[in-house]
Parts: sequence; structure tokens; C-alpha cells
Amino acid sequence: MRLTPARQNAGQLARYLDTMNAGEGAAVLEWRGDTAVLTVNTMMGLDTIEQIHDAYRRIVGKNAAALIIDLRNNDGGAFAVKPLVGHLLESDLDVGAFLSQGWARSNHGLPTRERILQEQPWRGWSLVAFWNDVQQNEITRLTFVPVVMPDRFDQRRTRQGCAHGERPRSRRRRADGRADAVAEAL
Repeated sequence: MRLTPARQNAGQLARYLDTMNAGEGAAVLEWRGDTAVLTVNTMMGLDTIEQIHDAYRRIVGKNAAALIIDLRNNDGGAFAVKPLVGHLLESDLDVGAFLSQGWARSNHGLPTRERILQEQPWRGWSLVAFWNDVQQNEITRLTFVPVVMPDRFDQRRTRQGCAHGERPRSRRRRADGRADAVAEAL
């Protein structure tokens, strides 16, 4: 391993990451019959967010029977996960909280769920804004919200058999002809 001096400070890096583009292929939609396969290779990049939104528009337009989200080659990142998940939600989803050093200095142990729920959810997308909020607040509560699009993909998900590596037991179309989104190992 070779260590090299940083070329930019953390603030500069965060501002760069807030404005960067990952390039073509960050999110790719393919079809297997009437099943949409959305491969998301990174969670970084403003263009990744747009590619995800575009993929969901096409999924709705073709009335997919099922959706597979393939993250096997995803190299990580941050804020593209919000629209990826948001298109599948029917209501807000609390996903966790970040505790600051201020929390650690003035409290012993972890906050209760009730204490976390007292905080207003952080709903931004910017790494700079997130970092500032985590530094200023003892608790930063994260919530994913549904993405509102005309004719958006119906988010009801099959709950049976969706543990990691299991196949869903049901892939039926609902009575209204829309698709259930399912997750499965490929």
C-alpha cells in the first residue's frame, strides 16, 4: 500500500461528489421478457439519479410484470439509493439515524427509538448538507420518501421469500394488471 497526500480537503471533496457525474452505464435497464432488470453500478453521480428515474419511467411505460434490481457490481456511493428505493415506496420509510460526536459527549449509550423519532427527518441529497447537519445536530434521522411521478411504478412488493438469496414464492400480476416488484438473487 502506498499513501499519498490528499489533493483536496474534505469540504472540497464533498462539493465535488455533490456535482459529479458517473457517466453512461451507471444505471442500465434491460428486459428479460416482461421482467425489467435494473442494474445499478454505483450510487454516486447526479446522472445516476437521472438514469434511475428514466429507468422507472420506462418500466412503467412497458408495464413490467416484475422488477429485478441488480446491485452485484455496485461500487457504493450515497444518494442515488434514495430514488432507487423511493420509487418502490408507498409511504415514508425511516431507515436509521446518525449520531454525532456531540451526542457521544453528552449522552451515555444509544438513543431510544422514541428519542430518534422526535427529530425531523433529513430528506436532502447533498453530501455537503448531510455532513453539515450531522456535525450540527446530535441526531440526524434519515427517512426515504416515495418518489412521485405520473403513472409511477406501483410499489407493492411481494413479501414472501424475499430474504437474501431466496426466490419469491409469487410472481403473479395483481388483479389491476400492474406488476409487483420483487427482489431475488440472480
